Amino acid sequence: MRFNTSSLRRRSNCRKDIKMEEELAPIKIFYTCAPKDWSHQDELEKHLADLKRQKLITTWSEQSIVPGEARTQVIQTRLNEADIILVFLSPDFLSSDAYESIGLQKALQRQSIKQTEIIPIILRHVAWKKSL
Repeated sequence: MRFNTSSLRRRSNCRKDIKMEEELAPIKIFYTCAPKDWSHQDELEKHLADLKRQKLITTWSEQSIVPGEARTQVIQTRLNEADIILVFLSPDFLSSDAYESIGLQKALQRQSIKQTEIIPIILRHVAWKKSL
């Protein structure tokens, strides 16, 4: 009886592929929105829960700041680490401190050199194109 080495090689390659998938770092998602719009962010979290359980993604928002942390520094660090930035757009966001404090200009620069992806989520009618 001959031993079929090609079948063994295929199985070995499959195992390597599985191992590589397991070693991939989760996609880091950064949310930003006005406090009035946190309910929309919370709703999205429910839909992403399974991806978080599978450790395919991690999420972070200003709601995650622990009392005593340097707010601006923590936001900038998380923003700079993010693979995806979700911006929940509304008139409340554009008029809030959140819009000014997160430093979207730097994020836009990172997007232009393909270091991150910014995805606007329009919650309510707002003239956002000139603002970003």
